[in-house]
Amino acid sequence: MIVKPAEADRFAAAPPASARLILVYGPDTAGVADFGARIAAKLGGERVEFDARALRAEPGRLADAAAAVSMFGDRQLLRVGGADDGVTEAAALLLASADGGHPALMLAGDLKRTSPLRKLAESHPAARALACYPPDARAFAALVRDQAKALGLNADPAAVALIAAATAPERGLLAQELEKLALYLDAAPERPRRLDPDAVRTVGAGEGAAEVDSLVDSLLARDGKRAAAALARLEAEGESGIGLMRAAQRRLAQLADARAAVDQGQTPEAAADSIRPPLFWKAKPGFVAALKRWRSPEVAAARSALLAAERAIKAPQSAGERLATEALLAIATPRR
Repeated sequence: MIVKPAEADRFAAAPPASARLILVYGPDTAGVADFGARIAAKLGGERVEFDARALRAEPGRLADAAAAVSMFGDRQLLRVGGADDGVTEAAALLLASADGGHPALMLAGDLKRTSPLRKLAESHPAARALACYPPDARAFAALVRDQAKALGLNADPAAVALIAAATAPERGLLAQELEKLALYLDAAPERPRRLDPDAVRTVGAGEGAAEVDSLVDSLLARDGKRAAAALARLEAEGESGIGLMRAAQRRLAQLADARAAVDQGQTPEAAADSIRPPLFWKAKPGFVAALKRWRSPEVAAARSALLAAERAIKAPQSAGERLATEALLAIATPRR
């Protein structure tokens, strides 16, 4: 069944229990990652990652995992990153199996109307298909307002325009900048604050993006010295450690999906070209080099380490920002 664009946010906030397969796809890579993360958070349970290439060879593995009872009887979420038409049989076997079991979440790139995987998810009553396309100017402005409101920020139209101009069409960058503004104004859903252009200019929405990109690039290059220098500059400017880890997570999510495409036979250059929104031309060489350097298990391990660090930071009496610094530098300087 198709999830209409107007229903996307409501669907992500409360995915129906009857959905055994959720396919999130489209040319808006950041949107796919964003909705995928939101849906996964709401579905909950232990996350079990599946390699799309492995499912091509053994399509029955997904249905078997969906029907299996975990060691402790807990709910699981079966996640397939870098999905494409090669996993259609796995999806079909899952949907044809007995009702119940663990749900599956598939994240894919741009699928054509003729795509068998897309057609299956759009037509089956136990499946949902959510398409992500880069928002136009009006839609992105609405996204700014809605996400700001969710953080307790009542944004003036002029503030919305400034933020949209600095961050569009990058949803991840938008989330990062709004989080900074919420911290600056001490805003929360139960403690709303007015967001005006002066606050946006004071915090400087979008101005630190280049430095953050430089940090992330150094992490993927595994250049510990450059990463440490970038971290020192960003920390001196008051950047949040959690915000920096989330910026790294967004690039690692792109790397994971592109690396899955490489594992399935694409060249690193072609996989990098498939990233949507397209990579900035200056970022492409470094991304291609990272695709050649990193392997899928390494990417998965780095993402898990950052998630664990964020949970640790949020725990009572944690070491705070030091944990973020250690986690980020560990990515840049892996153990031999």
